Amino acid sequence: MSIALLIESANIQKAEVKPRIQQKLQMLRGVTSLVIVWSHAGMRGYVDPIYHLYGFFVPVGTMRPFLFFMLSGYMLGLTNKNPLANFNEIKSFVKKRCKRLYPVYFLAVLFSFLIAKESNLFWSLIGHLLFLQNIATDVIIENTPIWSMNFEIVFYISFIIISFLSIRPLYVIVAALVALTVLLFPSNVHPNLIRYSLGLIYFAMGILCADIKFREYVHPTSFCISLLILLFCYQRLEVYQFIFNKLHIPNLDVTTQGFKFFIVLQFVPYCILILSTFNNKIHAWHKYLVAVIYVPPLGRSFYLLYSGNLDLGMKISIALFLTSVLLLVFPFRFSFTRIKMGLSFLGGISYGTYLVHLPIWYLFIRFTPFSGTLYTALIRLIIYLCVVIASAYFLEKRYQKWAVKLVERS
Repeated sequence: MSIALLIESANIQKAEVKPRIQQKLQMLRGVTSLVIVWSHAGMRGYVDPIYHLYGFFVPVGTMRPFLFFMLSGYMLGLTNKNPLANFNEIKSFVKKRCKRLYPVYFLAVLFSFLIAKESNLFWSLIGHLLFLQNIATDVIIENTPIWSMNFEIVFYISFIIISFLSIRPLYVIVAALVALTVLLFPSNVHPNLIRYSLGLIYFAMGILCADIKFREYVHPTSFCISLLILLFCYQRLEVYQFIFNKLHIPNLDVTTQGFKFFIVLQFVPYCILILSTFNNKIHAWHKYLVAVIYVPPLGRSFYLLYSGNLDLGMKISIALFLTSVLLLVFPFRFSFTRIKMGLSFLGGISYGTYLVHLPIWYLFIRFTPFSGTLYTALIRLIIYLCVVIASAYFLEKRYQKWAVKLVERS
């Protein structure tokens, strides 16, 4: 599962977000986009078609897309404090979203279908261009991460309804929770209905967090780094699915797949905490969220170390998690200026990175010359990352602005 979510849905309005906070949120987006690229390339053996680096560490899990769903709602809540009161305001909101999202998305979809190997793709292309993947057509194999774009559009529509009717986000969360619980039981329910309900919980939770008046607080640098490290390892050490598997409950009238969807709610505390931390906020239940996030994986880490027989990926995950715990226990403040600038740069092109990294991967994997050794695998990986970053930069900083001006002139 890719995600994310949608990265661009967290687009930051410079005029309404303090520069320091803007940089920190861009850093969060940058690191998360890096993890997503790492995850998608890594679980496919990276970019050498012959010499696969499957033994190398790969961050796995479905947490990151839902983090971006919450970030999407959070930023929309921050930048749209007043309700959408009439048709003109709704039209303006939709126009702004289309200008920001569609030019890059349009080119990414065309590129994906250009390199696709399947035949009879015309109606699938139309479906993708209209954001109907997951509904009217299957997501194109060469760019599976764009499954989330359909979800993002659904959540934008939800936001318009929530804002126009002045519906409290808490009511939306409760309704989505009820729907999610009900949908887990019928065996004939389409999985996307469950995913929409689950994603809506995260999205509405982001809007709710934007409405709550948190206290201003600049968290220690070490705590920010600790939370970022969890993006790489947290889901490998998740506890609740692990406990469920150990219980072996018979005759439970909930599909295992459905329960896995419900388990994703365990990441809500982490998403709330990392968003508030990178927005320089702190809340009354801060220490309880920290305990909920860190204590269960810490217990499982010790359990796994005691039981032994761990693969390399799990060993690295435990090492990363214990490092994050140490950064939590021993706080410090330090200015990593150059690193912050680099991560902020990645955050600024994260939307383009998200949309094009997998199609570019398919091009690399189909190019067989200069492959077959560890040396070629590493060189190809470096070149791949450079191409992805350069392509995302062109899409975000050059093409997108040009496309908007072209449409406005016409």
